[in-house]
Amino acid sequence: MFDSVNAAIPSNLTSKLKVNCDIPRWYYLSDYDVTRDGTTKPLSEWVIDKVDTVTIMDYQNTLQNVIDGAEPHIIYANSVGK
Repeated sequence: MFDSVNAAIPSNLTSKLKVNCDIPRWYYLSDYDVTRDGTTKPLSEWVIDKVDTVTIMDYQNTLQNVIDGAEPHIIYANSVGK
C-alpha cells in the first residue's frame, strides 16, 4: 500500500507532500514480524522505511511506560535517518 501511495505522488510534490502513518507501539513486538524478500523484521520497521514520518500511538499510564513503548521505534527511525 505504501509503495502505491508513494508512487502516486507526482515528482514535483515529493518534497512538499509527506506520507505519515499512525502505528501502535506494539508493532515492534515479535508477534508482528514480517518477512519480505527474505528479510524479517518488526512491522514497525517496514512501515518506518516506507513513510516520511510516523506517529506512535503509545497510550500508557506512566511516563516510563510511554518512553519504553516508543523507544524501539525512535531508535530504529534515527538509525535510518527519519
